[in-house]
Amino acid sequence: MSEKSIDTSVVQSRQVIEMLTVANEFCIFVEDIERFDKQYVLTYLQRILPLLYLKGSLLPESEPEDDSNNERYVIEETWEYIFNIVKNLFGKDNSYYFWNPYLNESAESTVSENMADLYQDLRDFVFLYSKPAYYAKLNSVHLCRNMFILRWGKIIPRLTNHLHGIIYDNEQKTEIYDYE
Repeated sequence: MSEKSIDTSVVQSRQVIEMLTVANEFCIFVEDIERFDKQYVLTYLQRILPLLYLKGSLLPESEPEDDSNNERYVIEETWEYIFNIVKNLFGKDNSYYFWNPYLNESAESTVSENMADLYQDLRDFVFLYSKPAYYAKLNSVHLCRNMFILRWGKIIPRLTNHLHGIIYDNEQKTEIYDYE
C-alpha cells in the first residue's frame, strides 16, 4: 500500500493530537517530578488527571492493520524509578483504599504504582506515535485507547479522589459548620 492511499484521518485527528500533547506534558512532568515539592505535584495532578481522562475518552476507535509495530518502551528500571520517587514524595499519603466493584470489596492501591502505570502507558503511546511509520502511529492510538479502557481510565478517577482528599481534608478539618 502506498503512502498516498493511506487514510491518515485517525492518526492526525484533533482528538489524537490533543491526547498526544497532554500525554507528553504529563510524561515530561513525571520525569522531573523529584524537582517539585508535594504541594506543587498535588496541584498539577489535580488539574492534569481529569484532562487526561477526558482526552483518553475521546480517542477514536481504530484497528491496526500491522501489529508488528506494537512495542513497549518504558523498561522496568524506569517504572521502578518513577514508583520510588513518587512513593518517597507522598510518604504516608501514598497508600489508599478504594471500592472495587468487581470484587465487591475495598482494595488497596498506591499513588506511586498508579503514577508509574500511567507514565508507562502514556510514554509508550508518545514514543510509538513519534515513529515516522503510519502503522506505528495507528497502533499507538489503538493501544492507548485500549489501555485507557482496561487500565488507566480506571486509575484516574480513583487517584483523583484520593488526591482530592489529601488536598482538601486539612481545609475541611479546620472549618466549623453551623447547620442550625
